[in-house]
Amino acid sequence: MIRLVLAFLLSLTATWPITAAEAPRQPGPVDAIQAIYVAYRGATLGGPALRQVYSARLTRLIAADEAATPEGEVGTIDWDVFVNGNDWRLGPVTVDLIAQSGDRAEVRARFTNHEQPRENRFDLVREGGRWLVDDIRTTNSQGPWSMVKTLTDAASRPPQ
Repeated sequence: MIRLVLAFLLSLTATWPITAAEAPRQPGPVDAIQAIYVAYRGATLGGPALRQVYSARLTRLIAADEAATPEGEVGTIDWDVFVNGNDWRLGPVTVDLIAQSGDRAEVRARFTNHEQPRENRFDLVREGGRWLVDDIRTTNSQGPWSMVKTLTDAASRPPQ
């Protein structure tokens, strides 16, 4: 009888759900942004290839800007949005979750580039199970900008 009770109790514990601590952790919005900055370590001028980090919406805006840019010219955004400059010498990067609700999140990255403090705000969306950049905003000393607004404004201007 004791063996039967023990067998029953063991069978119950074997079917309990996995706790959060035991479950494999899915990469979150902070992980997505940290991975971008890790890619800059050892990257050469021109930056790491980061096309796969953008949402479908931002990918469409980038493609439209590229299509509207004359051959041999630089597109509307002529700087590296992730480092806020044309080149980089990054100091330590701190990435914090600001807000998250369902499949949307806001993340802040603080860093120095050439010893100048920088801060980027990332709006992320979860698409296809991955967190992707849907906009990048900053309020640097050079002036505030939004990647989406910059690309959208450029698309609405008549060709020159």
